[in-house]
Amino acid sequence: MAAALSESERNALLHKHLGLVQKIARTLLHDQPAWVRFDDLLGAGQEGLVDASRRYDPERGASFSTYAYYRVRGAMLDHVRDVTSRDPIARTRAIAQAAVDDLIETRAGDHDLAAITPQAAATLLASTLHEAATAFALGELAAETGPVAGEDPETVATRRETSARLVDAIDALPERERDILRGVYVEGLTIEQSGASQGLTKGWASRLHARALAMLREALAGMEAHLGVEG
Repeated sequence: MAAALSESERNALLHKHLGLVQKIARTLLHDQPAWVRFDDLLGAGQEGLVDASRRYDPERGASFSTYAYYRVRGAMLDHVRDVTSRDPIARTRAIAQAAVDDLIETRAGDHDLAAITPQAAATLLASTLHEAATAFALGELAAETGPVAGEDPETVATRRETSARLVDAIDALPERERDILRGVYVEGLTIEQSGASQGLTKGWASRLHARALAMLREALAGMEAHLGVEG
């Protein structure tokens, strides 16, 4: 039976090892899919740390740091596995959100926002919003969701038509742009991981991703204009 620690001893261990939880979360996050968030890993790890402080038996010889490391890391991995199996739709939407966050950061980094004219800023904002909408559409496509309860037939038909256009537009992209999108939205990789699979740096992968979204947006707009002329 484990030799129980006093409450003050447990609190001291918890306070001392909070940094360990953060370190493990940062290390694990690098190799996780795009939808995994640092704060979620941190929360799961902190619960693992509390559990470790309750179960730790100093008489077994292992240091608390070593014991806590495996309990904390295991709690984080359990969290990832649980969310993966429990809510695939939320996962794919989180992938899109992470991609949009990266898009906004990339667009802001490519422009001197302090020196940009109001007209140019408005144009940049409009194009970024359109590209963000395209990223979320990719997330929905990857989720492969069926009809929503109460959704009218016209909405269902429109969504299916949009998905078909999106697939066609992706297939028409240059190879590197197409591969970066498939890595992120289909395989669930981070933009950094998807870029690394092509031998690209994080910065270049982010720019390639942003360019791919812009190309998709233009292709979809062209399809809509063509259909409008035909109609």
